[in-house]
Amino acid sequence: MEPGNFRLLTGTDALGDYGSSGDWGEQHHRFCKRCGIATHNDGNMPMLGGRFVMVHVAALDDLSPQNLLDAPMRCADGLNNAWQNEPEEARHL
Repeated sequence: MEPGNFRLLTGTDALGDYGSSGDWGEQHHRFCKRCGIATHNDGNMPMLGGRFVMVHVAALDDLSPQNLLDAPMRCADGLNNAWQNEPEEARHL
């Protein structure tokens, strides 16, 4: 999502971060320092359209299993380091 559409309501001080960068851009992986659950990623990757935020929906409070099943999902081809593409086969994912 566009960074302007994301707002972290609480807990900034409880988040840890590890990141990486290269010619492809930069990405930060945010997680809870207490329990370790991944909460979201943010960064700037021109091949994906520039600045972004990606929320780990399973980390949201009060989200029912049905909401998780109904949420849009996109698979990325990390096997071939082509993250901007969907994999040719995703039935096993």
